[in-house]
Amino acid sequence: MYGHANFTPGLTELPFEAQRRGAPMRGMYGMSETMAFLAAQPLSAPLEQRAEGGGHLVCRDAHFRVRDIESGALMTAGGMGELEVASPNCMIGYFEDPERTAEAFTNDGYLRTGDLVVAREGNRFDFVSRKGDILRIGGYLVSPAEIEDVIKAAGPVAACQVVAIPHADRVRPVAFVVPEPTRTLSEDALMTACAESLATYKRPIRIFTLDALPSVNGPNGSKVKKNELRTMAMNLLEAKP
Repeated sequence: MYGHANFTPGLTELPFEAQRRGAPMRGMYGMSETMAFLAAQPLSAPLEQRAEGGGHLVCRDAHFRVRDIESGALMTAGGMGELEVASPNCMIGYFEDPERTAEAFTNDGYLRTGDLVVAREGNRFDFVSRKGDILRIGGYLVSPAEIEDVIKAAGPVAACQVVAIPHADRVRPVAFVVPEPTRTLSEDALMTACAESLATYKRPIRIFTLDALPSVNGPNGSKVKKNELRTMAMNLLEAKP
């Protein structure tokens, strides 16, 4: 059995390539506070589903729920919100840090994961992003993954990241892309694809091409430095209005 956690840019196509090579992969979900491994997609599920992080909880005594981060209401299937879990493999707290521990748990003992997921039928969920990565644009909460998926489907894009920055008295999205090796990208073509598929407020005002995304290595792999991308976007827009 091969598992993957789809949180690293550029790994989106890995399950499809692995399937082609005869190694079926299952999207998974976990975090240090849950002893790493918490959920997995069913091996019998279609490849498109198995490519997503998340799935069913692997512990039969575990429970999860999805809470809207604006209203606090619990979401039904199809709704997006913060994942809360209660499981025997959850931590009991942060070492010698009672304040942080209290912030991490609800009054009835569910761990606030800080991750945005979409609740699905059949008591499963799909991972979307870290709650802190969600974009607030035009009064709406927007997952950067929604914009990134459109851009990656529109051309030979190896990796894409979208950030939001203040621009012309509003907050607007800006995209950064890394082309596939030996390929070139057309910003106009990517912008046209965004215009055809996304609401106006979700369309990036610019799409910049980079040789590589700024990142830092950590215990769970490479992490994109989004603060650096935001600074880069503001500098580039100031230089090229």
